[in-house]
Formats: sequence, C-alpha cells, structure tokens
Amino acid sequence: MKPIQVYILSFLLTLCLAIITIYIVERNEAKLEYANLELLSDEYVFDFKRDIDKSFSVLEGLKFHFKDDSIIYKEQFSKITKTLLHTNRFLKGLSYNPIVDGVSRNEFELWNKQYNKFDFEITEKENGVFKKRALDSKYVVVQYIEPMSSNSKAVGFDINSSPTRRNTIDRAIRTRNINVTEPITLVQSNKKNNGLLALNPILLEDSVVSGFFVGVFAVDALVQKALDNQDIIFELNDITETPISLYSNLKEIGDYEFEISRQIDVMGRLWECSFYYKETPFDLHAQRWLIGLIFFLVCGFLFLMINFTHRLKISNENLEEANSQVQMLLKEVHHRVKNNLQIVNSFIGLEKNRTKDEVTLSILSKTQTRIGSMSSLHELIYEDNDFESVDLQHYVGKLFSFLRKSMASSDIGSEVLCNNKIELDLTRAVTLGLLINELFTNSLKYAFTNIDDPQIKLELSEENGYCVFLYSDNGIGVQEGVKSGLGSKLIKRLVQQLKGDTLESDLNVGFSLKFKFKL
Repeated sequence: MKPIQVYILSFLLTLCLAIITIYIVERNEAKLEYANLELLSDEYVFDFKRDIDKSFSVLEGLKFHFKDDSIIYKEQFSKITKTLLHTNRFLKGLSYNPIVDGVSRNEFELWNKQYNKFDFEITEKENGVFKKRALDSKYVVVQYIEPMSSNSKAVGFDINSSPTRRNTIDRAIRTRNINVTEPITLVQSNKKNNGLLALNPILLEDSVVSGFFVGVFAVDALVQKALDNQDIIFELNDITETPISLYSNLKEIGDYEFEISRQIDVMGRLWECSFYYKETPFDLHAQRWLIGLIFFLVCGFLFLMINFTHRLKISNENLEEANSQVQMLLKEVHHRVKNNLQIVNSFIGLEKNRTKDEVTLSILSKTQTRIGSMSSLHELIYEDNDFESVDLQHYVGKLFSFLRKSMASSDIGSEVLCNNKIELDLTRAVTLGLLINELFTNSLKYAFTNIDDPQIKLELSEENGYCVFLYSDNGIGVQEGVKSGLGSKLIKRLVQQLKGDTLESDLNVGFSLKFKFKL
C-alpha cells in the first residue's frame, strides 16, 4: 500500500473514530443526566415521604396526648402545638375541630365567647367572604388553631360546610384513621388549590368520633425543596381521581428530553411527582461536535506523522522485551511456587512434631508427600526452562527419589522404565504426580507386611499417541478394608481426570494398575 493511501485510510478511520467517540460521549452524558435526575427524584421523594409521615405522626402524638381529656383547653393545646410546629416544616397549622350537633350550636358558641373572651360564631365561606354558617344538623368547627397569628380567620370556620372537606370527614369517621383531603383552597388564603387538610379522628371510649385534630399543609411548603433548587423542573399532581395540579414550573413539554415519575401514597390519596430534564440546545450540540472532530483529526494526523516510520522497529523491540519478561516471570513464578510448597511442607512437619495421635500423623504425612510431588514438578520446570511440557522419565524418577527419601524407604527397591521420551503438559503432569504419590504411599503403608524383598515398578510407554501407564508391587495385595478407602477413591478420581481407560488391575497377588491416556 502506498504512503498516500495509508494516510487517506488513517484519516478516514480517525474521522470515524471521532464521530463514534463524540456520539458515545453525548449518549453517556444523556445517561448520566438521566441517572442524576433519577437519583434526585428518588432522594426528593424519600425526603418528601419521610416528612409527610413525620407530620402525620405529629397528629397521632397530639391525639395520644389528649386521649384522657374530655375537654381540651386552649392554653394547653397552644403550648403543645407550638412545640410540634416548630420542629415540622411541612405543617403550617394545627387545629382542634370538635363535632357540634345542630341542637348544641348556641351553647357551643356561648361557651367559646365566655372562655376565649372574643366574639365567637360558627362561619362558612362563600365567594371568598366569611359569613355566619347556615343551620345544619352537624358542624365540624375550628375551635383552636396554631399559629394563631396567621390562621385567626379560620377560628369558628365549619370545615363540614365544604363538599370536598365533608367527603373527607365522612371517610375519616368511617375508617377511624387519618384521611387527607384533595387539594383545596385554604380559608386563610384565596389562592386556588394552595393546600390540603389531614384529619385525625378523636375517639371516645365507645369508639364514637367526637372531633378531629387537623393538620394544615400548604403546597408551597410541600415543594419548597424543589423551589430552592432552580435546576429542578418539577410537577406535583394529585391523581387519586381526576388529576389535580398541586404545583408545576413546566413551560412546554416539547422542551424536555425525558421524564421520570414517582408515585406517593399519602394516606389513601395518590400523588405523582414528575421530574423533567431540559434538552441540550442545538447550537451547543453543534459546537461540541465541531470541536471534537477538529481535535481528533489533528491528533490523529500528528500521531500518524510521528509514529509511521518507527512503528515496526518499536513494535519488534517491544515484542522481544515482552517475551523476555514473560519467560523471566514464568520462571520466577514456578520458583516461588516451589519455595512456597516447601514452606507449607515445613509447617506440616512442625505440626507432626507436635502431635502424638497416629491418625493425625498419617494424614499429615500423606499431605506432605502430595505437596512434595507438586513441588518436584515446579522445581523441574524451573531447572529445564520449559513452561509448556515436562519429560515424564525425568519427572517420575525425581518424584520416586523424593518419595523414597521422605518416607525413609531405602530398603525398598524401585524402578522406573520408559521406552522413549514422553512429554506431558503441566496440568496433567500435576495429576499424574499425585496419582504416583498415592500409589507409592499405599504400597509402603499396606503392601509389604512380611515381604522379604519389597519391590515397586513403574513402566511408561507410548503407543499410537497414548501413554500406557503400568504400576506394580510384589506385596500382599489390597485387603478388603482398603479397597473402599479414601486412597482408592482418590486413585480412581485421578485416573478419571487423566481421562484414562483402565486396561487391567490386579488387587490380589501383589498389586498392579494399568491404564492408558491420550497424550
């Protein structure tokens, strides 16, 4: 390929890379913004729900405080509610609203005039103007309310005069639980749908509802956290029945890239909080793309100019150096593995010196020989510098010497025969070493009782791509108690790991095991 063709191809590849990278950055930015908005919405809804529940617990606490009082006095009510309101930012007012039947209306008004020292009458609101309440069979009157300074207009107001409030009153009497009105216009204000009431019924001993403790919530307080953060585009609706907007700073739906909605159960009413992410302006997108493309193209061109003439040389040098480092690291790894296995063996030896239990000593001895067989393999690899395969004759001869030495069995004859050079990968060499260790250990432990000339023989041969393995001893054979032991099971499992096909096995006259596995 000609140099000019290389440059053109590199230019096009760099251009494509730039486009893909900028696109990925844009997408990741959008995902990040969405994740941030999702996190913000979850945090807001969590705090909102926690504060709402806290506000409702205030009503329950108020109810509990006065549970034994047949008459609630203004001074006592004011003292308690002022403290509760001071610690709750959502509640804008707390009131005590007894249920007054139509027959007792005059008596109720007269008592309040005498006790409260001001002109008290039951009122209703019509077209934004307070007037005397028309005769009715039942009134739910605001007798006391705190803070008085901002809610004085509500004193004497019959919340049962409003159909919306009346439905909530009936539901609260029926359920005997806190109930919340839909968004309403508070009597303290003429702003439409600017608040809501939470009614907690007061029960007499016969479970008759005698009145309510009422929490007054202002919408501005509910969304204050969203109002404080100017970046939040936020909408709050009551969707229990017909959707009613509580708050919104939306402009046009088309201006927003995506929306996240969360629903909140507020004592039987379902509210929906919607959060919006504003789409990035087109001119900002175009500016990002242009700057990104120029940057990547310039960087790509400079990179090609600087590295083109030297890339092959540097690449070869790096490969040679890397190969040398890998060889050195592999050698060091095997050396360290061997040393670590020998350290483990030494620790086990120390434990053997500390114990007197014969069973434990036997287990520790077996463990030492198994670890030693693996250590011999890593030592052989370290010495031969061959990290892919191992010479079986060399390895098995070294392993036999180790086993004879570690088990103090110099009086036992052993022989390793290999008809030609056989190499085996490291993984299976470990398995084969453990198998030989197990067979050798079992022979020493069980086979040579009352045998004058004990002998162990191992023959390895290659036939048609298979390694034929034959191990034998001239002992007394395998006794019944040993055939089903852990050692026998381990030998079978190791043969299976080598994917060996058992050709013959003699357990009675001496012991022999012959199988073959694919090289």
